[in-house]
This record gives sequence, structure tokens and C-alpha cells, in this order.
Amino acid sequence: MLERHFSDRNWIINQKTGFMVASSLSYTNKRTKKKVTNDYILKEVLKAEKKIAERGVKVTTGRVIAEQTLGFWNSFYEKHHYALLAGVPCRIFKKLSSGYGREEINDIIMQVRELRNRINHNEPICFVNRKCDFSYVKDMYTIISNFLT
Repeated sequence: MLERHFSDRNWIINQKTGFMVASSLSYTNKRTKKKVTNDYILKEVLKAEKKIAERGVKVTTGRVIAEQTLGFWNSFYEKHHYALLAGVPCRIFKKLSSGYGREEINDIIMQVRELRNRINHNEPICFVNRKCDFSYVKDMYTIISNFLT
């Protein structure tokens, strides 16, 4: 979808001078009077490119995309980036029920990130009060299945 939106197969590399640095991503902190830039996506792309180059392989769009985290993809559903992309990220999910918009998709991605983080940090996902309880895992399975189908 973003490839089509930008008419560019290499959008993730070429947009480092486009939407990733748009002036609307910068604001002045009212308390500190310092300029703040919300350039998370740009930083993640640059970090991925550096990581790929350090491996001694050619930096390609496919490799940069493959290096991205759930946090990177989640950031497309934050208000500032979503507005810059004219709602394109929601069109990726063609079969979502009506009523699913940016906030609902962002919430689901955050829930998936939380599950992934709990698993990654060896936290229990199927025990409640020392008893085996699969309700959380079953609920997450349902959420993910409904989201992706």
C-alpha cells in the first residue's frame, strides 16, 4: 500500500527526505521551550540501514523492511504519521469490520507487542494465581486471527 501511495518501490529508503522528516513532526515543548522532533520512523530506518551495511551486504528495501520491529509498524498508526500518510496504513487490512480505524488497529498492535514482550521476557502468559489459565492466550489468539483474516 505505501509502495503504491508513494509510487515508489523503495519508499522506505527514499522517504527519508519525505514524510519521515515532515515539518509537522516537529513542535516546541511548551515547558522547556526546546524543539522536539518525532522522527522515530527515520531513526529506525537509519538504524536498519547501518546494521545491514555492517553485515557487508547491499542495503535494499526488502532488507530494511525485514529489519523493522513491531514498534516501527505501530508508529504508522500514531496520529502524527498516520495523518501524513493520509490514512493509507488502515487500507492494508482490507477485511476488517466496519468500525475499525486507526485507534483500533493501533490498540491491537499494542496488544500483540505486549504479548510478544511478555514471551520474550519469559513472563507467564498462561498462569493466574499459580493456576493454569489459558484465557489470555485464547483471547489473544482470537484477536490476532480476526485481525489478520
